[in-house]
Amino acid sequence: MSFEKYFLVLSNTTADRALNLFMEERLSILEVEAVLRLKHDEAKGAVLSLKEAGIIVEASGKEDMYVSFKIFNKFEQENKLLYDYLRHEYKKDELLQKDMRRLRIFKEKNITVEEIIADKEGVIKQLERK
Repeated sequence: MSFEKYFLVLSNTTADRALNLFMEERLSILEVEAVLRLKHDEAKGAVLSLKEAGIIVEASGKEDMYVSFKIFNKFEQENKLLYDYLRHEYKKDELLQKDMRRLRIFKEKNITVEEIIADKEGVIKQLERK
């Protein structure tokens, strides 16, 4: 994969925000949507762009909204300097750190895809609480 494709995808703020989450956790599109407070199409577009660029891959055999994604080991290994640089820079960004706080709350509360489907707004409110 060429760096041009990586940089094109990473020039999208939503894709950057999603990648930041994937660097910490395996997530589905619906989970990315809830944690980042995005519309479904925005989350899906960001995740699929990262997948198409070879940055993330499917991590589960489940179907549709239950498919989880993770960082592609090959991307991380073959682009270690870029990967490490992104991790370092993401830690400096205030918006991305807010996203990480919501991800931590999400994990602590063990929120499921089913809960997101049933009450996305309620889940988002839970993630805003400290």
